[in-house]
Amino acid sequence: MEKIQNSVIRCIILAAGLSKRMKSYQTKIRMPFFGKPMIEHILEAVSRAGIEQPVLVVSPGDFAALEALYQDRAKVVVQQAPLGTGDAVKAGLTAITDLQTDCLILCGDTPLLTSQTLHDFIQTCLSSRASAGVLTTNIDHPGHYGRIIRGPDQQFHSIVEYKDATDAQRDIHEINSGVYFFHTGLLREALQNLSTDNQAKEYYFTDTLSYLRQKGHLVHTYRINGEEEILGINTKIDFARALQMANRRYLEQLMSEQGVVILDPANTYIESTVHIGKDTIIKPFTYLEGQISIGERCQIGPFVCMRGNKPIQIQDSAMVGPFSSLRGGTELEEDVHIGTFVELKMTKIKSKSKAMHLSYLGDALIGNRVNIGAGTITCNYDGKKKHLTRIEDDVFIGSDTIMVAPLTIHDHAYVAAGSTLTEDVPAYALALGRARQINKPEWSLQKSPLREKDTSQK
Repeated sequence: MEKIQNSVIRCIILAAGLSKRMKSYQTKIRMPFFGKPMIEHILEAVSRAGIEQPVLVVSPGDFAALEALYQDRAKVVVQQAPLGTGDAVKAGLTAITDLQTDCLILCGDTPLLTSQTLHDFIQTCLSSRASAGVLTTNIDHPGHYGRIIRGPDQQFHSIVEYKDATDAQRDIHEINSGVYFFHTGLLREALQNLSTDNQAKEYYFTDTLSYLRQKGHLVHTYRINGEEEILGINTKIDFARALQMANRRYLEQLMSEQGVVILDPANTYIESTVHIGKDTIIKPFTYLEGQISIGERCQIGPFVCMRGNKPIQIQDSAMVGPFSSLRGGTELEEDVHIGTFVELKMTKIKSKSKAMHLSYLGDALIGNRVNIGAGTITCNYDGKKKHLTRIEDDVFIGSDTIMVAPLTIHDHAYVAAGSTLTEDVPAYALALGRARQINKPEWSLQKSPLREKDTSQK
């Protein structure tokens, strides 16, 4: 993306809404969306478009949390009362002192907006020498979006909010995206002339464009294709719809740019924080969330879940699934095989080892070429703290083994099936930790009335 030349661009992000329609305990801009807080997606798009230190306008309830989180990346200011978008922009302008700059204005609830679109929009506004600009799009069902009104010459005339629109105006399909460009000095002048003469009795920010046009200034429109990028999230239904779009977009990027094989994109969820290498196959119903790195030529799925607040690393040619769960702190080296109903947490497994069935391995360090039998469990928690299980190279763990940490099983040792281990196992040893089997002949005939009845009827 080419850098925008010969202009100082500032940015105001409007994020002071109370999110009442979300029916949530927190405002929507702080909700996790595709691996990050929703507002984080907007901040990243602005940064990639070449704009530094945007002004973030928030509600009083969000100020402390967002100011602490983004103080190095944005200037956070408060809109004290919800008096409309015009009042919110006024609050944002208090943090911009240089009136000779240009200013981009956008909303904090449009996480699908791309840096390329922002860059192109700004560049066309600068090239046209416009005093202001608005990003628009045409959609088949414009709903409650504000409509773009054009004059006989097809130039911008005004924006009419849905509440105030006539039936004829509501039939217009070109809508306002909520993304604007202004010369900062003219923006300040226009804001001083806003009124609340409308159905909502609010300061409509869109009236600033009409004011500038009436003063003889050029208002530029830049039309993009479709609604996806400018989709605003107001309800949990909008949230789910946008999340589906974000996931589809990233899966397509993985396939087209990284060479990942995704067999069923409609039933695969991979967040943008996940990095996957070439020729890795992702099978259906795979869910990958958080800081995850997967190498090349791996096979993941079906029905695999990876998530956690710590990174997960998987090296080349590993196989995971089906029905596996990998949690934070898991590391798999080359050619590791993790099979059906295996859960890993804070566990590193070295090259060519395998755990194929029905096991839980937590807080473990497992060496090269280790076989973990079905039903194996590392008992890592004693009720107060976690302990480490070490399994060195070329160890064979028989099925249904319980290892009570802390302990170490040294190189080339064998553990018999059904063992419970509480002590270290020396190299090359065979460990057996079973209780002695006792058989009681004809016990069921003596103790079970139901069994006696069944026998007598034969």
